[in-house]
Amino acid sequence: MILKQLPLSQVKYLHANLDSIQQLNHSLSSIFKPSLKNFTQFMSAKGFLPEDHLVLVDPLLKFSPKLWVLLKGFGHENVSVYAGSESVLESSHQASSPSNYLSHPDPDRFVDYETMRSKLADFMTHEPIKIIDTREHHAWAGYDTSLDMGGHIPTSINIPHSQFFSKDTHTFIPQKDMIQLLAEKKLSLKDASPWVVLSDHGYSASSFILLMHSLGRTQKTALYTGNWIEWAKAKDSFIHRYR
Repeated sequence: MILKQLPLSQVKYLHANLDSIQQLNHSLSSIFKPSLKNFTQFMSAKGFLPEDHLVLVDPLLKFSPKLWVLLKGFGHENVSVYAGSESVLESSHQASSPSNYLSHPDPDRFVDYETMRSKLADFMTHEPIKIIDTREHHAWAGYDTSLDMGGHIPTSINIPHSQFFSKDTHTFIPQKDMIQLLAEKKLSLKDASPWVVLSDHGYSASSFILLMHSLGRTQKTALYTGNWIEWAKAKDSFIHRYR
């Protein structure tokens, strides 16, 4: 959920910034998903409980989508994004003591490398998936020979981040425009096929997943945890380039 104004009910705030991402992964790992242990330790140290309504404060909508996807994936259901002023963090009530956070991961929100590759290798024995890549088109297509890791996963659909998010206004495009963009890509919010989304490191892919959720597609949209950075480096992956 993306909030336009703060809720009246009791909530807890988390500053969605690079520091939060680093605390979760202990480093800017190329693999998007932290371990269950790291996630639980992070949430416990913040004093959060599974039933808390967490509001991720992020005026630029830069880091909050990634944190939102992580929280959802590890089973924290009540989480929202607030793109308003960070001043709310100064006056908000924050947990003062550590908690014993218990995580209940949702396996349908993440897809790992082996699962992705096996689905591509044999479409006859697996439920068909649609792969959505939110990198910019030149990187997806592999036109730029200076990009050693250019190219894309075969059958993937390219929906560049710049087509659904404005860096000037830090907002998503209007709902009707997004639905039209999906239609141009032969996609629909009501598509019964599972979607798997990736980008370079998961930031723009997470933005896409958050946007889809806000438009009503709350299920069957997962993040490929390794993203392109893992796929491009794997020795047995499939890569297509237009060169």
